[in-house]
Amino acid sequence: MSNLKKSARLPFSLFAALLCVVLVAAACGDGDEAVTAPTATTAAETPAATDEPSGTEEPGPAEDMTHLGDGSLGEVRVEAGDAIQVRSLNAITGDNANFGLPIERAVVLAIEDYGRIKGFDVDLGTTLDDLCSNDGGQAAAQTVVADTDVIGVIGTSCSGAAVAAAPLITAAGMVLISGGNTSPALTSDLAGTAGPNYSVGYYRTAHNDLFQGEAMAEFVFNELGIDSAAAIHDGDPYTQGLAQAFTDAYAKLGGTVTGFSAVNKDDTDMVPVLTEIAAGTPGALFFPIFQPAADFIADQAPGVAGLEETVLMAADGVLTTNYLSLPQTVGMYFSGPDQRFGDNTNQSTGKTANDFLAAYEAAYGERPGSAFWGHGYDATTLLLEAIDAASYMDGDALVVDRAGVREFLDNVEGYSGLIGTINCDNFGDCGSSRITVIQNIGGEENAEASLDNVVFSFSPLGSAAEAGSIPPIELETPFGDGSLGVVRVEAGDAVQIRSLNAITGDSANFGLPIERAVVLAIEDYGQVRGFDVDLGATLDDLCSNDGGQAAAQTIVADSDVMGVIGTSCSGAAVAAAPLVTAAGMTMISGGNTSPALTSDLAGTAGPNYSVGYYRTAHNDLFQGAAMALFVYNELGIGTAAAIHDGDPYTQGLAQAFTDAFADLGGTVTGFSAVNKDDTDMVPVLTEIAAGTPGALFFPIFQPAADFIADQAPGVPGLEDTVLMAADGVLTTNYLSLPQTVGMYFSGPDQRFGDNVNQSTGKSAVDFLAAYEAAYGDRPGSAFWAHGYDATTLLLDAIVAASWLDGDTLVVDRQGVRDYLNQLRGYSGLIGTINCDDFGDCGSSRITVIQNIGGAENAEASIGNVVFSYAP
Repeated sequence: MSNLKKSARLPFSLFAALLCVVLVAAACGDGDEAVTAPTATTAAETPAATDEPSGTEEPGPAEDMTHLGDGSLGEVRVEAGDAIQVRSLNAITGDNANFGLPIERAVVLAIEDYGRIKGFDVDLGTTLDDLCSNDGGQAAAQTVVADTDVIGVIGTSCSGAAVAAAPLITAAGMVLISGGNTSPALTSDLAGTAGPNYSVGYYRTAHNDLFQGEAMAEFVFNELGIDSAAAIHDGDPYTQGLAQAFTDAYAKLGGTVTGFSAVNKDDTDMVPVLTEIAAGTPGALFFPIFQPAADFIADQAPGVAGLEETVLMAADGVLTTNYLSLPQTVGMYFSGPDQRFGDNTNQSTGKTANDFLAAYEAAYGERPGSAFWGHGYDATTLLLEAIDAASYMDGDALVVDRAGVREFLDNVEGYSGLIGTINCDNFGDCGSSRITVIQNIGGEENAEASLDNVVFSFSPLGSAAEAGSIPPIELETPFGDGSLGVVRVEAGDAVQIRSLNAITGDSANFGLPIERAVVLAIEDYGQVRGFDVDLGATLDDLCSNDGGQAAAQTIVADSDVMGVIGTSCSGAAVAAAPLVTAAGMTMISGGNTSPALTSDLAGTAGPNYSVGYYRTAHNDLFQGAAMALFVYNELGIGTAAAIHDGDPYTQGLAQAFTDAFADLGGTVTGFSAVNKDDTDMVPVLTEIAAGTPGALFFPIFQPAADFIADQAPGVPGLEDTVLMAADGVLTTNYLSLPQTVGMYFSGPDQRFGDNVNQSTGKSAVDFLAAYEAAYGDRPGSAFWAHGYDATTLLLDAIVAASWLDGDTLVVDRQGVRDYLNQLRGYSGLIGTINCDDFGDCGSSRITVIQNIGGAENAEASIGNVVFSYAP
C-alpha cells in the first residue's frame, strides 16, 4: 500500500484521551491539561478526490459535552441542516486588493480543505471588504455583529481597518483572527504591555512589526553599511508603527535618523515631503505605506535634489507582484514575512505550502500576488479548530461555546501551519518572527521571482545576509547566576564542547550523519565572541549504555568542557546524561527520542530525566501514537504485536505504540523482547505468531532488526503480517537490504524544504549540498538536521551566557541552561523550536515512509512518505 489515499483528523477530545493513555505514569484529568494540545491531525499523502475532506466528522452522541469554555460569553446553536457561520474580512477591491485578495482566497481554500465540523458545513456568508481603511473596517464589522450566529471572523488584512473592527467584533463575543495585520498597537510591545488598540478576543498569525522594523534597521545599518536614514508614513497604525519601529531600532544600532515625515494617503504630489526629507541627505529612505501613495514616492524621490543616490525601501504592504512590476520600483528593497515555507504542512488539513500553491493556481489562474497567503490559511484552520474544540452535540444541534473558542486560541502552542510552528502569546500574537528582505529584480515578468529574491534573513536571536556571516547575539546582561560555576577561556584558547554519537559499529549508519552535522554546524557558525570552538578528541557512544558511560567519564574529566551534543542513542544517554549534567555541563541530543529521558508530556519527569539535558529530536510518545494511527486507521489492521530489545528507546517506543493502538480499539496480540546480539529470532517470532497479528512493529537497531525482517516471513502465522520498524533503522543501509522491501518505517518528518537555521543563515538545502560536498553522499539517516540545530542552540546558549573580562571569555554554566530553558520560537532546519520544562525542544511531526526497495532507491525511499502526523 505505497499509494495510500485516506486522510483523517482526530477530534480534540479523542486526541486528549489517546494522549492520556499513551503517557507513561501520567494522570490526565478532565480539566485544563488537555487545552494546550491542539487537535491532533494525521494525513495520508495523496487524498483521493472522492474522500471526505480531512475535517469531516460525524455528529457525536447527545450526551457528549466535552468541550472548552464556561459559557461566560454565551453559546451559538447550529440546528441540523444549518451551517456554522464565520466571516472573512479583507481588502478585496480598490488599490489594495492586490494585498488582501490572496488572503481572502486562502480563507476559501482552507475551509474547503478542512471540511465539516462535527458533520456541519462552514459558511462564509456574504463577501465583506475592509477597504484597507478605518471606515471600511467599521462598516463591515457592524454588518458582522448584526448576525448573532457568527462565531468568528478571519481578518482584517489591514491594521487600520482592524483598529475600528476589532472592538466591535470582540465586544459581541466573537473572535477576530487576522492573517495580515502587523501593527504592534493591535497586540503588544512584546514586553508585556498591551497596545493601545488591543482587544481581548483578537489574534493574528501575521508577525508583529517590532520585528520587521528591527529587521530592516539591521539590514540597512549592518549589511548595506548606511549610517543615515529617514522614514515616511501616512498616519495609518500599520505605516506609522512600522516606520517608528524602524527608526527606533536604527538609532539604537548607532544610525542617524535624519527625518520622520507623513503624507496623506490620497496625496499624489510627494515633492514637498520629499524635499523636507532631502534636507537631511539620508542614505536610505524607508516608506512602509500602501498604494497608490507608494507609487508616487518611488517615482518622484530620485528627482528630488539630495535623494538622487538614496536607497529606497518599502515593506510588506506593497510586497505585491503589482507593485514590483512598476518600473520605478526596480532595485528597491522590501521587508516582509519569510515566505520560504517549503513543505511546511498545516496539521489540520494535511496540506503543504506547495499543495496550497498548486490549488491556488488551479482555482485562480495565478500564484498569490502578496505575502500573507500562508498566514490567512493558518488563521482560518486555527479558527475552525477552535470551534471544533469549543463545541458539542445537543441532540441534532451543534452548540458552540464562544468563550471556549477564545480559550483554545489563548492556549495554542506548537501548532504546525503553512507558516511553520505557531504559538499564541498573551496578547494574540501567534505569528512567526522571521523576516526577510528581498530586492526587486525589475519587470513584470520577474515580479514573482523578485518575491523569492531574498538578500537578508532576520529572526530575533540572529540574522544573516544570504551570503554573509552572522552577527553575534548581543545581550546587556548575560544569562546565569554563577550557581554552577563559570568557565574561563583565555585569549588564544578555544571554547570547548564535545560531540558524542554512534560513529562506529552497527549503528554508525544512524549516528555518523549526526556527528557530521555537528562539524558542519560549527563551521557555519564560526567563532563565539572571537573565540574558536573546539570539539576535542572524537568520542563514540557505541549506541550502548556502556559506551555512553565511558565517553561521559572522559568528558567530565575535562573541566573546560561546557556542553555536549549527543548522544545519538537513548540507551547511551541513560548512562551519560547524569554524569555530564552533574558536572554542570549541558547535554543536548539530536537523536534521543525515549520519553524516559524527558517526560510523559503531562508534567511528570521521566525516570531517566536529568536537569541540564535537552534534545531537538521528538518524544517517542508522538511516534508511537503516529504509527498506531497509521496501522489502525490507514491500513485498517485490527491486530498488532511489538518486539523490543530492552533498550529505553526500543522498549519505550514499542510500549507507546501498543498503548495507543489498544486505545484506538486495536488488539495487541503480543509484546516480546529479544537480545541485541541475538541472531536466531525464530523462537520469539514463533511466540508472536501465536497471536496471528496483522502487523508487527519492531523499533530496534541493527543487526537484530536485519534478522527479524529476514526470518519473520518464514514463520507460520506471520506470512502475511505487515512488518514495520522505526527511525533507529531508517537508514539507507537498512533500506538497501532485500528483506526490508515494502516495509513501513516511522520517524521524524524530514520535509524541511527551505527551512533556515537562524544562527547560521543556512537552509536545509544549503546543508545537504555542503554535506554531500564534504562527505561524498547524502545523510543516510533521519536526524542530521536535529544534530545541526542542537549544535547551534548550544553555541547560541554559550554566547548568551558569556561576556568578556579583558581578553578572557567567561561563560556561566547555569546561564547556558537558562538560555535553553526559555527558548521559544527559534528557527532551525527542523522548523520552529520551543523547549519545554523537561528539555523536549523537538518537533512532534512524524511521518511514515514505505521502502521502495533496492540500494539504488534507498534515498528515494526516505522521501516516500505515505502518512503524516502532527498532534
